[in-house]
Amino acid sequence: MTTPSTPGLDRIRVIDLETAGSASHGVCEIGWQDVVRDDDSRWEVNEERGALIVNPGGPISTQSMAIRHIVDADVVGAPFWAEAAPQILRPTSGVVALAAHHPLWSQHAICRQELRQPGRRK
Repeated sequence: MTTPSTPGLDRIRVIDLETAGSASHGVCEIGWQDVVRDDDSRWEVNEERGALIVNPGGPISTQSMAIRHIVDADVVGAPFWAEAAPQILRPTSGVVALAAHHPLWSQHAICRQELRQPGRRK
């Protein structure tokens, strides 16, 4: 998941969060795609992208399972937000900005994750 450092490029990381749909709205998946500006100041989609299942610290609602196709069994053993998020939101090569499909909602979801202390799932 580490993005190699490329001199002369500006990088924006576009993220998409999927939540468990429970009262806590724990994140159950985080996806990302990088857009970079080359030396000619053109922005283009970079090869750095991915998705990571995240343990939301609680059950996934049936509605979220139906929409996202992520079930409770998929997140058992997955990293919790505190472990998964830093390497994606702050990659070693750095980013000039984060962007999101629905930025206000994503910001709230990230803040909620930072404030909760999820219990470990067996």
